[in-house]
Amino acid sequence: MSKKAQGGSGMLGLVAIVIVIVIIAYLYFAGYISLPSTTTTTTTASAVPINVSASSSAQVSNLYPSQSFSVIANIVGNGVAPLNVSIIGYGCGGTTQPTKYVEVYPGSSYSSSWTFSAPTAGSCDVQFLSCFNDISYANYPITVENNTFTGTPPITLPSYSTAPVSVSLSGFNSIVTAPPSPLNRTLYIQAPVLSPGYLNNNVFNWLNIAVAGKAFTELPNAATLSIVDRNVNITNSTYPGILYVSGVFQFPLELTFSPVPQSPGFTTDTDVNVSVGYRYCLTSNLLPVSVS
Repeated sequence: MSKKAQGGSGMLGLVAIVIVIVIIAYLYFAGYISLPSTTTTTTTASAVPINVSASSSAQVSNLYPSQSFSVIANIVGNGVAPLNVSIIGYGCGGTTQPTKYVEVYPGSSYSSSWTFSAPTAGSCDVQFLSCFNDISYANYPITVENNTFTGTPPITLPSYSTAPVSVSLSGFNSIVTAPPSPLNRTLYIQAPVLSPGYLNNNVFNWLNIAVAGKAFTELPNAATLSIVDRNVNITNSTYPGILYVSGVFQFPLELTFSPVPQSPGFTTDTDVNVSVGYRYCLTSNLLPVSVS
């Protein structure tokens, strides 16, 4: 075969390959074919990290007076970390059952059989109360810029935990323009409590506020506190009645920002970190018991 023929056949092969590639590209973008892809499954924790329910392991209806019967308490872990959970049963038998303590792991369940006594007459309901200690937090970076700065400073998004108590700063702006004199800005720390549970004793165990950078805070019922890379703990005993009002935790926090030097025109070393510790409780379903 001549070199001319070989060159012609090679050119035809190249043209054929290009045509095939064009056809495949057309079919792909038109949605007629799809290429294999790797999918990633993301596990999202439930809002409340545990679930508690009551179920009967035997008949709980048409019992005779003072008859013993068993009920199973079921605890399921829905969170992302192990939790030490207390559980107590009550409702039938006249006396509260002893409290049990168990460590519940994410994606696992714990079951325990409880013994109760049927009433002498009528009916009663068995229910379980489960409580655990937990912490919610919020981290809000703030970029403070000079009032003559015309560029675009970097922005770091806030990070926070969700449940069952979600901490946030109301009135927060990620960029604050500080004039030549100090600027006061009042934020409100809010932490609504999600149902179906509630805070034990309707208070938080503790509140921690850390403000790092060129800012200081003014706390209610207290003198101005300069806060630079250190924490201030506020408890219900220190500020009675201010931590939990009408089902929503709201605490005023006034930040005073110092002037920003001309160069580079902004500062990003100011962060507001808020965390709250609490004891969260929730109840199981009611399990009706009857005596015939």
